[in-house]
Amino acid sequence: MTGEEARRRLSEIQTGEYRKLAALARQICEESRKPVSTLANVWASGPESDQRKAETVLTALGELAVGSWLSTGQTIPDPRKARCVMQAGLAYLSAAERVFQKLNRLMESKAPVSGVPLAGRCGAWGYRTLRVAEGPISAS
Repeated sequence: MTGEEARRRLSEIQTGEYRKLAALARQICEESRKPVSTLANVWASGPESDQRKAETVLTALGELAVGSWLSTGQTIPDPRKARCVMQAGLAYLSAAERVFQKLNRLMESKAPVSGVPLAGRCGAWGYRTLRVAEGPISAS
């Protein structure tokens, strides 16, 4: 599904049609995972030259490849399972670090922060809100 098709389908769904929204999300998720899963399978059992290329691409995909690394790790022999978990962990930690850096920059600005809208219905604008704590955020 292209981005334009996703936008069109989203526009066709009425507000409050949560099952249709969930179905759209599932379809996007399934379709977007196929190429990444295929590369993970090549890494696990393809020709050696393709395995190295697949690992390079999967590593470049970062957090987008976490699920594929983990699912591939469940189906291969032990010596390579650790590699899958390590790659998934590194990608996840890299994404988490980017989030922490962004939050720390926001908190360093000292500008007042209003509630952050979250999914759901509550609060003044019909959204749940998250209050931001003071101080730096770290992965530890």
